[in-house]
Amino acid sequence: MKYLLLIAVAFGGYKFYESQSVPSYKSWFEIVNKVEQDGATLKEVKFGAHLLAKQLCNDEGFQEQGGSTVKSCNDMYKEKSPACESLVFDGAPENFSLKKNVSSLAKEFITCVGIS
Repeated sequence: MKYLLLIAVAFGGYKFYESQSVPSYKSWFEIVNKVEQDGATLKEVKFGAHLLAKQLCNDEGFQEQGGSTVKSCNDMYKEKSPACESLVFDGAPENFSLKKNVSSLAKEFITCVGIS
């Protein structure tokens, strides 16, 4: 009985850790594909929006085209992202199944942090 309780506690701890761990996506498009296939969680969408913002900030050509620099974009992102995350994602659903909803939130986040 003692071992069964120990196994149940360990399993519960693992499940909690799994639910709190950061997704291992490398691009925004991986998350969009997941939405289309299995749906995505709010946590995944937030992670993806931050990932997309960082990728756009670090794209020197994109920044030059918009009249900015990689450094100024990253500085603005670091300054504004906490407030923008709250503004954009508070009240969003916990799960997403439509690409257009995820894309809309990401676009709103990108605009909020000042990436154009």
